[in-house]
Amino acid sequence: MDVGTQALASLVVARAFVPRASWRAWAVIVVAGTIANVDFFSSMMSPGAYLEWHRTVAHSIVVSLIVSVGLAVAYRFVMHDRFEEKT
Repeated sequence: MDVGTQALASLVVARAFVPRASWRAWAVIVVAGTIANVDFFSSMMSPGAYLEWHRTVAHSIVVSLIVSVGLAVAYRFVMHDRFEEKT
């Protein structure tokens, strides 16, 4: 699946499961759904680099957990600051 299709699929899943979420939450879900395809950029270097890096480190469970925790912390930080501004 290419990056654009995966981003669209992530947006559809976000809209289906959390329809009342803010656009920031949807943005985080789309980024989390497409971050594994960062190895796509290796195809711009050379075919050998693409074959070496495609679906390796970026598709591992460890990287997925690290990225998910990082995005969750960033989202909580942004939304916490926004909540404090309203009160």
